[in-house]
Amino acid sequence: LGECTQLCNWTKDVIINNNENYICTCDLGWNLSTNNYSCVDINECISLNNPCNWTNSVCKNTAGSFSCSCVSGWGLNENNDNCIDINECESSNKTCDITDCVCENTAGSYICSCSSNMFLDKSTGSFFEDATMWSECSETCGFGYKYSYSKTLLVPQQIESQLVKSCINQKCPVDGKWSTWVIFESCLNQCGTCFTKRKRTCTNPEPANGGYNCFGINLDVHFMENDMLCPVHGGWTQWSLWSSCSQPCQGGIKTRHRNCLNPIPKIFGLPCSGNNTEHSTCYSYECKSTTPFLFSMESCGILVFEFTDYSRTTFVNLLLIIKTGDSKDIMVPYSIF
Repeated sequence: LGECTQLCNWTKDVIINNNENYICTCDLGWNLSTNNYSCVDINECISLNNPCNWTNSVCKNTAGSFSCSCVSGWGLNENNDNCIDINECESSNKTCDITDCVCENTAGSYICSCSSNMFLDKSTGSFFEDATMWSECSETCGFGYKYSYSKTLLVPQQIESQLVKSCINQKCPVDGKWSTWVIFESCLNQCGTCFTKRKRTCTNPEPANGGYNCFGINLDVHFMENDMLCPVHGGWTQWSLWSSCSQPCQGGIKTRHRNCLNPIPKIFGLPCSGNNTEHSTCYSYECKSTTPFLFSMESCGILVFEFTDYSRTTFVNLLLIIKTGDSKDIMVPYSIF
């Protein structure tokens, strides 16, 4: 229809006519931008997670597409569907074309085996005469460098150059460092005076190869007063003095008391444990009593005796015996307060 005569005006756009209206979309290898007003290139090397599945290949993004190539030292096979090793020793550039050197092909590279006093610097492609005098290692421990001078054997001239090679001495000492503090006991949900404990370890890193241990303390304690009130548990007062014995002999009882006032339980504190009263026997020896005759009223048939009842200590006890004619005596206890 006539709508398709209108242009979307996007880079790499495509117009689709569906007989009623038209749709603007992006060409293959392009996506609509976030503002929906243009097409942007898709990086297939990222979105397709490296689509070049050849061995030793590398993906290169291009506008609307991508290309696959082989890394250095590798080339495409005859079918152009995989990377194979390039035999540099068979190439025409005569890589090891120098006296006393033999080329040995390796996967993705090559080695020039020369006489004992020659070696190849691949970074410059130069062959050097082996140095006889090297400096001390630049580092007293760990990874360092040694330096020397030699001649570059290039035709038709020889160039003086500085040689460098790595060196590794004994392992460097590692000084210990503290880890971060870790709280393992706090005043949370505690009342009154409490303390917070925290600790750390000498493991960040641990000392090694003769390095120094961490300096300082590994345990830290802070005392503090918590605003939360503590419960007060009840406590007994001292026992009172023993009371007087309930009777002067044979199974008397004495008593003493104490009170839960030292202190009084409060703020959900526990009450005192135990009894507040204590009893003990006293005067356990046997009671001995006499019944002396006091007087007689025989004309009335009455005899009076005094006796001692040690269970009663506040009055005098008398026993009245009334004589009857039939020899049946009537005994009547009588007390005088």
